[in-house]
Amino acid sequence: PRLSEVRALYAMNGLILGRRDDEHGMRQLTRAVSDDPRSVFCACLNSLGLLATGRSADAVAEVERACDLAPSAFLPLYLRVCIRAWAGDADGALAAAKRAFVVIGRSPWVLIGLPKAYVQRGEPALAEAMYVELQARAQTEEVSRFVMSIAADSLGRTDEAIAYGIESVMRCDI
Repeated sequence: PRLSEVRALYAMNGLILGRRDDEHGMRQLTRAVSDDPRSVFCACLNSLGLLATGRSADAVAEVERACDLAPSAFLPLYLRVCIRAWAGDADGALAAAKRAFVVIGRSPWVLIGLPKAYVQRGEPALAEAMYVELQARAQTEEVSRFVMSIAADSLGRTDEAIAYGIESVMRCDI
C-alpha cells in the first residue's frame, strides 16, 4: 500500500474509531486525500471519517467522488449504499444499490445498507426481507458476520448484532 493509504487507515481506525481523536484523524485523512487525490481507497476512508465525525453531507459528496474516480470498483459502489443509508438518505441508498447490483451483483456488502434504508422509509417488511435474505445466504455461502452484525443492528436487534460482531472478530472476517 502507498503511504497515503496507510495514513488513511491509521486516521480512520486508529485515531477516529480507536482513540476518538476526531480532529487529528480528520487532519490525517485530509492529508492522505491531498497527497493522493486519485486514490479511491483514501476517498472511501475519508467518506467514512466524515460520516463518523458528523459531517454527513460531506461524506456523501466524498463517496460520490470516489465513485466518479472508479465507476466500476467494488469498494465505492457498496460504500455509497452504506454512506447514504447511514446519512439518512434512504432513497439515495436504494438508488445506489440498484446501480451497484448492475455492476457488481447482489453482494451481501451491497445489501448491508438496505435494512436501514427501508426502516427509514417506514417499510419494516422490506427491511426484514433484506435481513432474511442475508441469513439464508449465510446458510449456503460465506457472508461476513460483520455484514450480519450491521444488518441486525439496523433492525434494532442489538443482541444479534453483538453476537455477530463477536463472531466476526473471532473469525477475523471483516
